[in-house]
Amino acid sequence: MPGLSVRRSLPVFSGGPFNWEAYWARQNIFDTLWWNTAPVGDELVDISGNGNNIKITGKDFSTNYIPSTSTAVFSLPDNATLIADDLANQFWFRPTIRNRTTAQLVAYDLSRTIIKYDNTAPYHIRWIGVLKSDVILTQDQKDKLSQSFQLWAWYFGVYNAHGYLKANRPGATLSALQAETTTFLGWAGSEQTEARIENINNLIAYWKAQGVWAKLDVFVNLRAADSTIAYKNWIKNDHHGSPQNAPTFTPDVGVLTAATGSKYIKTDFIPSSDGDNYVQDSASIGCKISGYDNTGSSARVLMGCNAEVIPHDSIIGQTTVALHRINAGATPMGGSGVIPDNGYNSLTRVSAATFNQYLNGVKYFKNSTSDGVPTKEMYVGCSNTNEVATYFVNATFEYYIMTGALTDADELAIRTGYATYIAGL
Repeated sequence: MPGLSVRRSLPVFSGGPFNWEAYWARQNIFDTLWWNTAPVGDELVDISGNGNNIKITGKDFSTNYIPSTSTAVFSLPDNATLIADDLANQFWFRPTIRNRTTAQLVAYDLSRTIIKYDNTAPYHIRWIGVLKSDVILTQDQKDKLSQSFQLWAWYFGVYNAHGYLKANRPGATLSALQAETTTFLGWAGSEQTEARIENINNLIAYWKAQGVWAKLDVFVNLRAADSTIAYKNWIKNDHHGSPQNAPTFTPDVGVLTAATGSKYIKTDFIPSSDGDNYVQDSASIGCKISGYDNTGSSARVLMGCNAEVIPHDSIIGQTTVALHRINAGATPMGGSGVIPDNGYNSLTRVSAATFNQYLNGVKYFKNSTSDGVPTKEMYVGCSNTNEVATYFVNATFEYYIMTGALTDADELAIRTGYATYIAGL
């Protein structure tokens, strides 16, 4: 039955009630250990001797356990020791300080944070311990932890006869964060929910696996939770987007640029000087849009700098190279050459004589000479003509990229990865 010990006790533990509190306090394997005591102020007091009290935000209980109905959240002190302790799980610091709910405390199977909670609903929480980062548990310690903390019998990955059957197990697991995820979230500027962090991490992991991530200089995801993170470059802490004249940001939708009011985005990216991967004969720019409106102006540009414009009635696959081009023409350009239509639009120069254009996975070839890399900042939602924004487009931008040349497989990976990201919102 759920809640019953698989084996009630070990011979070594027999002989009456055992003082587990005193036992674990002197074992020196925890950097913080809260043990069945009522809060003191807004903290759960650490009895390990390290002074790492667990902070309570929104305290709504005074019992010597955490009620499952509590709406309070809990966090560890922000110090290097506890960050190192949590590194294997990235539960308390993911990647910055996380406030954990009562539901989250009992939901996850964690190797470095040991939690005692009731074996059946409503799952009140009794003890919390965070293991030292250098502690490697012996089998004897695993046995004792399993019995005293009433851990699930398969808590340590294999059956342990001293563990318990738990009505809510097996539990959830947290995926390991990519180093790039942790780095990006460090400059993102706003705290993201657990689900959003997972979504961001999954996209980065997929693009890395597909070989796309290493080619990117700029990836700005405008279809984000808030306007702070929306304009951040995921690739490096530089070349972040800058909205001009207040284009409309809508959470999880994107940014609407407009001809009326000259609303657009500066990228802080000058291809000739800022491209690590973007070079003259290996370059790509792209963006995903929706709600494209071709009324009004006779010429519109999705992304551009010192470029020809794209007439709103241009035909996909047309042979007039000047209208869709990248690093081509008498004046070097990043390309007003992104085709204005809903979906994922991109231009890639693959050699001195050829560039490809894509719309939603359909590729068109155009031949042209390669004259140089643009020396003006790339704009989104219009073109930068000698530092003057011109040829505005009415469209909602979901993301934009600037990178080295992309192959057909890369283009597919960009679209596939982002489609999965959107599905996870």
